[in-house]
Amino acid sequence: MVLTRRRFVGGAAAGTTALLAGCFGRTNGTGRERVVVENRGANRHQIDIQVARDDGTMVIDGRYSIPKMTAIQFDETFDYGSYTIRASGDDGSVQTLEWTPRDCSNTADPQGDMNAGAIFDDAGMALVHNTCDRMRLGLAIDEYLPARQFRLDTTTATTGSG
Repeated sequence: MVLTRRRFVGGAAAGTTALLAGCFGRTNGTGRERVVVENRGANRHQIDIQVARDDGTMVIDGRYSIPKMTAIQFDETFDYGSYTIRASGDDGSVQTLEWTPRDCSNTADPQGDMNAGAIFDDAGMALVHNTCDRMRLGLAIDEYLPARQFRLDTTTATTGSG
């Protein structure tokens, strides 16, 4: 097939439109997604969070204190598969979410972000996850800080300090 000027310009225009629409850069497309916690509320919140693979292997297990209007991101990345997220909030709620990150390449948003996690706001805590075409996380707070900075318990720490 011969690349005509019309096809070249049409392709360039489509690429520019997608770039300006923010469709690039949300995920690296490798199938490695993240667990995050966003505190969108006016007060500090505490969360106990556990994430386990479908075979029961615990990937994340800890207690974190998150200042108001702060988001944290765990270092662990998650391949496509099935996970169970369980969280207890300082509001007394306990929630469980079954999360199955998947490939978005054959969808309307091929660079979709399949992150999962908890959102705190003035109404309480909710466990949520993004889908290829619907963002719930990553909208209210632009920067994610390392979760280890906000960890309250150190039972799994690799260094011995009193």
